[in-house]
Amino acid sequence: MELPIEWLPAAGAPEQLILLFHGDAGSGADMAPLAQALRAAFPQAALLAPDAAPSVGGSRHWAAAGPPDDDGLAPRLAAALPGLLAWVQAQQQRLQVSPAAT
Repeated sequence: MELPIEWLPAAGAPEQLILLFHGDAGSGADMAPLAQALRAAFPQAALLAPDAAPSVGGSRHWAAAGPPDDDGLAPRLAAALPGLLAWVQAQQQRLQVSPAAT
């Protein structure tokens, strides 16, 4: 995953980890206005807004692209979840923020 937004506290270790995930075919950069507002409200938080992996055609999706209401959505989401969970846990470890503070 690419990480277009990573804001860390100006001083000291992060006390919270706030993860912002863009919508279908968006990008982490789309989350900048929300990240700025959250950064002002939570100055000791680390804010991360990753990009989903690009799919066929170059747009970004958290699960393999397909119609949102087809019967294949649940399996596509289930297949994407382990990688996303591993990434979240890696960020928690890297930034030394507990799951409860995420």
